[in-house]
Amino acid sequence: MPGVETFQYTCERRTQYGGYDALSYTWGSPSKSNKINIKGDALAITKNLDAALRGVRSTTRTRVLWVDAICIDQEYVLERNHQVNMMKRIFSQASSVIVWLGSAQPEIPTVDRLIVNYNFHLFRYRKPKILSYSEADLAGLRQLFASPWWKRIWIVQEVVAASEIVIRYGSHFIPWHFLAEVCRGIQANEFRAHPRSPILRTCGYRKFMALDSFRRHGAMLLIRLLQCTREYNATDPRDKIYALLGIANDVTPQDIFPDYTQPPESVYLKVVRFMVTIRKSLDIISSGRLALAAPGVPTWSPDWRVLDTAPPLSGDEVAGHRYSAAGPTTAVMDMTGFPSILQVDGVFADRVDCMGGTLKLARESMSTIRRWHYIAQQNLKARNPDGENWTRLFAQTIIADKNHLGKRASDQFMDAFGAFINGELPDMTAAVRFYADAVTRAVIGRRFFLTKRSRMALGPDDVQLGDMIVVLKGCSVPLVVRAVEGGVVLIGEVYVSGIMNGEVIEDGKSRVTKITLR
Repeated sequence: MPGVETFQYTCERRTQYGGYDALSYTWGSPSKSNKINIKGDALAITKNLDAALRGVRSTTRTRVLWVDAICIDQEYVLERNHQVNMMKRIFSQASSVIVWLGSAQPEIPTVDRLIVNYNFHLFRYRKPKILSYSEADLAGLRQLFASPWWKRIWIVQEVVAASEIVIRYGSHFIPWHFLAEVCRGIQANEFRAHPRSPILRTCGYRKFMALDSFRRHGAMLLIRLLQCTREYNATDPRDKIYALLGIANDVTPQDIFPDYTQPPESVYLKVVRFMVTIRKSLDIISSGRLALAAPGVPTWSPDWRVLDTAPPLSGDEVAGHRYSAAGPTTAVMDMTGFPSILQVDGVFADRVDCMGGTLKLARESMSTIRRWHYIAQQNLKARNPDGENWTRLFAQTIIADKNHLGKRASDQFMDAFGAFINGELPDMTAAVRFYADAVTRAVIGRRFFLTKRSRMALGPDDVQLGDMIVVLKGCSVPLVVRAVEGGVVLIGEVYVSGIMNGEVIEDGKSRVTKITLR
């Protein structure tokens, strides 16, 4: 066709391992509008893969690549089932993993120079200043992190397994560790009082930091992986589970074997059964919610296809602070009614009594937070004037006892509360801005409320007066439930002051009872 460049390339399949690079890319549109020639046979491939192959090809030598869409017969279910368990080995044995972000945008040459220059100064033992770069330089970071690759579920395993990672954007090469240094510089400076600081905060660098955290920590508990990757995308909803099995340290191929003949609901329920009965943990059901439950599916079985408005209390931080509401206990359950119902041992600890509103961004909702503060002051001081320091408990509750990085909040970190509740944004110090960021992380999608027993809490935005708070054996966080005929339905997880570290289970006064979850 006149005016259209035509290009034909060929490849051969090899059976041995070693001496190859693995390609990590986004499939994009499922339409296979392009073709690749394999020993005379044409194989249909997606437009994104076509662009990636053209982008990484060498004009001087034969390149050996492992590419999922070419090396795995995607239409043959048994082969897919088998190959999924080999993915970690494939990516770990590759000489390098090439990340293809797509064709370069106009800003990318600038940001490429920024990354190289920043690391040059760092390696010369000079402390580079990320805010010294121009607005145009920094704006290029937005384009870099705008690629859908950063939220593809399979990349978590690929990044963790890789011995070496090189990012490719058009013709530009960016070593993974180069970008890591730049992102650490952004994190340290994003809240400074500087006109270019907002660019740092909104460039999307946290997508990289999350992946780099996975890479540094390696294998971890499956439920932790599921909670930290809930907002990642999967073309096949079953991959929300299967893409993580290779880096879960509490699951083996014998425990959960990929089976693409099963519907997603069955796959999700199978994981719940395994975690509850074999691992004796109910942490997985804390990600269930009435508002997100599919028709006919129990509220305690998480639907990993649906993005919750509230990030998990355990956070999306790989090494974040973990709660221990049930202390050292393990799950005690009766599986007779599974999968319709789940009977577990637990304690009815409290009840929702007085509710506040919801908010999104702390700095833009100070009137709402001050109203919460007033509600707590009027109610708690009236009920128990000689009780604990309610102001300190309030400061701890609205950040769910975590700092802006997801770590346990120190006393020094919470000292910023006074200036936060009384101050205005232009006057906020870095410490106050960090505290404000911690509030935003904790309250997104959640409602502040008080309980019958004078506790402060952050729970699901659809919580109602009279809902009950339970602490279940083997579950790290308290849950809000609502009475229905024949049991209770799960509304969601909840942070409640004074019961996040085993107090209810270990006080010897609370009566453990059978709770029927529907």
